[in-house]
Amino acid sequence: MPSIDMLIKIAEYFGVTTDFLLGLSENHTLNTTGLSETQIAHIQTLIDDIKGK
Repeated sequence: MPSIDMLIKIAEYFGVTTDFLLGLSENHTLNTTGLSETQIAHIQTLIDDIKGK
C-alpha cells in the first residue's frame, strides 16, 4: 500500500485525482497547463466527437 505522499505524487504524475486512483470517483481531469485556448478547444471537440455529441 503506497503512502499518502506517494499516492499524491502518482495522482499528480497521471493528472488524476487521488479519489480516482482509489476507485472512489470515475471523474477524469485533463491538465491543460501550457495549452492555448485553441488547443483546448480542439481537445474538447475531439472529446465531444468521441461521446457522440
